[in-house]
Amino acid sequence: MNEVDDWLNDFRDLREHHFNQPNHLLSEYKTDKKVKRALFGNKKNINTNYKIKTMTRQLWINLPVKNVSNSKGFFTQLGFRLNTEHGNTDQSACLLIGEKNTVVMLFDEATFKGFTNNEIATHGKEVLLSIDAESKEEVDDLVQKAVEAGGSSNHQPANMTGWMYGAVFTDIDGHLWNVLYMDMSKMPGAQ
Repeated sequence: MNEVDDWLNDFRDLREHHFNQPNHLLSEYKTDKKVKRALFGNKKNINTNYKIKTMTRQLWINLPVKNVSNSKGFFTQLGFRLNTEHGNTDQSACLLIGEKNTVVMLFDEATFKGFTNNEIATHGKEVLLSIDAESKEEVDDLVQKAVEAGGSSNHQPANMTGWMYGAVFTDIDGHLWNVLYMDMSKMPGAQ
């Protein structure tokens, strides 16, 4: 079996378990006859000119910051990458996080207010941005780098629920970040 066969088998399972109606969450798309046959078999009365349509194509996070230049410095000290092609102006910076390049846009407060038509929240923490780590040592290291770069943390790295290890730091603009290592072999229900 190759990668395409694995994907097709996964898609068949998804279709059988989640699509009671052939048009559910689907959009028009022409496929070749071989792919149609692999995906839908010889079933009659199924329109196979469809592909899965997702609700969104990409998620990115927008955060207000007091000083874009200072925030860029803070996050690059933590090892985050800047998108050097797009989003970097005097009023904004574009961070790329993780293997999938999740976008975190940093906007100066005036620009952010222009988008939201609201004042910047000054009380409470309604969002916790979580990022994964490959080890407990990486959790410790990243939180230490955040503190050394001007952030803060009053949350000591600790084991949680027997299979997670993490800590929270606050960046220089007051946003909460959770760094988490998960030992999937110890996760409840893992085999």
